Amino acid sequence: MKDKLNKVLTVIIIILIIIIGVIIVFKYFVKKEENYNPAKIIDFAYEIETEKGSCGKNKSYYKLEDGRTIYTNCLKEININDYKEVKSLQDSLKDDENIIERIINALNEHGEVQEYFKAKIYIDEGELGFSNEGLKILVCDSTKNKNIYMGSLEANFNKDMCE
Repeated sequence: MKDKLNKVLTVIIIILIIIIGVIIVFKYFVKKEENYNPAKIIDFAYEIETEKGSCGKNKSYYKLEDGRTIYTNCLKEININDYKEVKSLQDSLKDDENIIERIINALNEHGEVQEYFKAKIYIDEGELGFSNEGLKILVCDSTKNKNIYMGSLEANFNKDMCE
């Protein structure tokens, strides 16, 4: 009788240990999932919020102090969400022009990069959690043109724009 009781207690204890282990593992993964923020995982403390607009001619958006101009295409709005407030990219650039370099660096590290002789196109298809609808940035690096072009994924950017 005692042997039978000991076996039953042992089985119950093993089952309880397994259940507690499953609960601990489940809580660990659920907590990770709740805190999951891809933009933070790629070490960028912002999310780029875009609203698609009409495609066509590139529109001058912001003139940087170093002489470069940021143009947009296929975008109606570009906002920066730093998880405290949402500001337009223009207002964010007025506060800190280096934000454009941080955006480009984050895309360079984690997005798709198409390299050409005098241009690079950085692409986030919206899968990084970096931008809500995807983002394409063309950065020119020719002697005549060092401008930056930002657009939705539909924007027709190509290396010839940098000539």
